[in-house]
Amino acid sequence: MTTEDFKRFFQEVLNGEIPASARDQILAYWKRFHVEPVLCLDDARIHKEFAKEVHIAAVANDYWPPCLYRFAFRPFLFENAPPRVARTVVQHELIHCYLERDKSPSEFLERRIIEYGETRSRNLVDRLVRQCQQALVQVLVYSAEESAVTRMNREWDGDDKEAADWCEAFIAQHGIPLNA
Repeated sequence: MTTEDFKRFFQEVLNGEIPASARDQILAYWKRFHVEPVLCLDDARIHKEFAKEVHIAAVANDYWPPCLYRFAFRPFLFENAPPRVARTVVQHELIHCYLERDKSPSEFLERRIIEYGETRSRNLVDRLVRQCQQALVQVLVYSAEESAVTRMNREWDGDDKEAADWCEAFIAQHGIPLNA
């Protein structure tokens, strides 16, 4: 698929492949924050615009608005993946939006204020302990969220394992760098 083909494919998955109730809630979530989904489909741009490493795909937010609407999909995926694999990956990222839809702006701001306060701590040992605790909590929350996303994607006729296996094999076979 070309970049333009993939943009159409993304819209087709959003508008026709996922359950209508989930689609409506995701669209309402974006509307609440006055955003439209933004697709980042170029490795150089992904590397520049996403603060984290992107192995295959990701969805993120800016500091404001505090909602997931910026999507990154590595070019090898949409240029080479079978449609079922590409659909599973798109659905996976959309499910993250679906799970975030009820979080309020105040929850987001509260999290940022706490993070700021902890970086301003005068006691280095206390700050390091808090950072380790935060890192552990983030890993546990991420793991739980990924499990929920995978389960939901299976209910939506996606197969995260099949998609991950295809991506890993393609990356290994073609020597693609792991991160954008």
